Amino acid sequence: MSIKNKKKKFVMPFNFGDVVKNKEDGKVHIINEINMCQLLNFEWEYSTNLGAWYSHEDFKLVRKADEKSIRKLVEDMKEEYGDEW
Repeated sequence: MSIKNKKKKFVMPFNFGDVVKNKEDGKVHIINEINMCQLLNFEWEYSTNLGAWYSHEDFKLVRKADEKSIRKLVEDMKEEYGDEW
């Protein structure tokens, strides 16, 4: 019996600074880190300003990264890590 590796259709990942909404709880997140957890299956995971690690399927895009979202990320990082960040 052979095991076939079923490849998923390519999914373009969200980018740093993209604003996304969690499909389950409706909270708005900003992407700050991207991880490809399965290379052949194009499975993406994300760290956000509200936590980590979320699956690509957990989110829908609200808007692409812009100055406002990047400023919010910097503000959140300074709040979490202090001014040395």
